[in-house]
Amino acid sequence: MNINVKRNTGIFKGSRINLLVDGKVVTKLSNNSSYNFDTDQPTTEITVKSMGMGGNVLRIENKSEPTEVEINMNSTYSPLFYGCIAFLIIGIFMPIQEVKLILLIIGIILAIASLGLYRSKYYILRQTSVLTQKKVE
Repeated sequence: MNINVKRNTGIFKGSRINLLVDGKVVTKLSNNSSYNFDTDQPTTEITVKSMGMGGNVLRIENKSEPTEVEINMNSTYSPLFYGCIAFLIIGIFMPIQEVKLILLIIGIILAIASLGLYRSKYYILRQTSVLTQKKVE
């Protein structure tokens, strides 16, 4: 079975991520890059890791057909992270001490929540399609 893995994280390119196939790092992917490999295993597990953040484990059954996997960024992580940054920055420059403390506490809670909730769900791996071979006549 042939598997093509493509990273498409949009404007949040970030650093290169480690692609793990059956628990072993096989390559590092940058944004809009892809990795193609063959396997004879009955099932193949694919996941990614980068700087402590990871993605879901995708199990692909061997159907002897080429398969495409796409890596995207979790879209719910970004608003939570940027909300955290906004609360922290506004809290730092707020002149009223009581409001400043409340905004900083909210920012810290959002930071802990974003790291805790999305540590293993930062990237989303999904099987987008089974590639079909077209005959050219």
